[in-house]
Amino acid sequence: MSSSKGVTKSKAQSAKESRATKQQETGACKNPSQHDKPSTKSPSKTTEYCSKKYPTTSPSVKHKPQGGPYKDIKSEHGYVPPNRPSYATLGSSLTVIINFFPIKIPNITIHQYDVTIFDSSTGGENDEKTEEQTAEYRRTVSNKYVCRNVINVLSNTQLKSEYPAYDGRSILYLKDRIDVRRYTVEWKDEEDGKRVRQHEVVLKHTAHIDLSVITGLTQREHQFDSMTNHDEFLSRHQVATNAVDTIFKQFAAARYTPSGRGFYWYCKGRDFDLGSELELWKGFTQSARPGQKQAYLNINMSYRPCIKPWYLLDYLWEVLYYLKDFEELCNEAILEDAAKEIFYLELYTDHLGHKRKYKVKRDKVFLQPANKETFLCDGKVVTVQKYFKNHYKKELKYPDLPCIDVGRGDKVIALPMEICYIKEGQRSNNEMTSKQKRKMVETTSVPPINRQDDIKSIAIEMLPPDDPLRNYYKIETSNAMVKAECRQLPPPVINYNKNTSLKPNYGKWQLGGYKLVEPIPVYLWAILHFSNFSKEDGYVRYNAFINQMQRQAGDKGIHMERPVNEKILTEVI
Repeated sequence: MSSSKGVTKSKAQSAKESRATKQQETGACKNPSQHDKPSTKSPSKTTEYCSKKYPTTSPSVKHKPQGGPYKDIKSEHGYVPPNRPSYATLGSSLTVIINFFPIKIPNITIHQYDVTIFDSSTGGENDEKTEEQTAEYRRTVSNKYVCRNVINVLSNTQLKSEYPAYDGRSILYLKDRIDVRRYTVEWKDEEDGKRVRQHEVVLKHTAHIDLSVITGLTQREHQFDSMTNHDEFLSRHQVATNAVDTIFKQFAAARYTPSGRGFYWYCKGRDFDLGSELELWKGFTQSARPGQKQAYLNINMSYRPCIKPWYLLDYLWEVLYYLKDFEELCNEAILEDAAKEIFYLELYTDHLGHKRKYKVKRDKVFLQPANKETFLCDGKVVTVQKYFKNHYKKELKYPDLPCIDVGRGDKVIALPMEICYIKEGQRSNNEMTSKQKRKMVETTSVPPINRQDDIKSIAIEMLPPDDPLRNYYKIETSNAMVKAECRQLPPPVINYNKNTSLKPNYGKWQLGGYKLVEPIPVYLWAILHFSNFSKEDGYVRYNAFINQMQRQAGDKGIHMERPVNEKILTEVI
């Protein structure tokens, strides 16, 4: 009985000690006075791992608050990223020019705002609204073209003195915190006949961003108490880098066509025509990156194939190569292929006297033909064909072709195919042909000196010293490429027979006159005969080919027999 109680008591003690150990590790303690008692607990495995992998220079303890750049912080379990063990000694020293441009980021704090843009017809104050009105209010505008134009107008009018930096989606950065969070913006839509549109912009403060963490990382000014603090610091550094990156891209987005991470423009010339429906657009990508002791802006050239701004029917005629006549577009099977080609493309029309842009976003792209598709106009049911004839004095040439539905929601907008054009600068849904890929490689493969000149010209244009946005945020830049010291490693040496070796000359190994160390003899091999030479001429060429193969193999020390099908091949020839 006593032994049983003893076992039970030891389990209770072990559970109590386990709870105490967890409280000491997490810092949770019911009695505040316990924090003042010295701990005799051995370090955990995680602490030992961090201490061994990232040792500090001194065991002294100096805790300081985290957040700003500071030096000489040492702690018992702290660590910093490992130092470089030594410098390279192999090979020869070489100075190279890299496509990085130094930037100096100030130790300031900027403010991040979440941007919500919605049509003023569904906007207004969100107080005292019904559930249906609130749902309607939350239908925000997501079109990138609309969002960027609205913010540009807002930046040039009501926020002109604040110099906002907008990422084109839903984040806006300001140097100073603002009190007004709701703005009404009126602007002219150039893609809709300069129609005046009104939108509401709501800004919500989401974060303070300390740009000093970038300097802290590049200057290696931080030491950390744990891996968690280290990860938190890297997360804050990434947020700060994204903010600086957005400030730099603001200048380029106002001058070129943004697409993904790059900015592109149309180039004239035969070299940029990829054939068929594609053309090549030239551009560049840029990104802010931390470096050794300094932050840098990386700029690199970029290219992308785009659809030519063609007449829609000409585009379908080119991509649907099996078409013999436009009337074949009435076939359901062909319409399925055509729908895949134009789905999610941006189209525009000019029958209104100005350009009007639409986007094909319906799952069902095509409607009935223009002479059969009807809608209600001034209380009367009319066909699309009659509507264009009566209102625009335009006689449709292909009224039997199906209309395209470019409407949104429950609204149907039927457009005849023959009045539609493709907007420039759009990606194709099809894979490039081998000929187009080859032409693109030939155009984009330029000597390094030419690529360097292109990057320099972009840097001079994108990094002007009088840019008011960067000057407002006190970011200093330079349009001179960085020079870096590197090592040119010796090339590998190939050993051949009789202890001879060969070094490459201008990046190539010239193998002529060298025999292999252990050549493998070739006893069994055959020839496939596809030529249409005459019997006499074929026999001469056949023997010359075999003799040349044996002679070249002998030069490398390889023994080669005659082909096994020589007798059969001789009879065929």
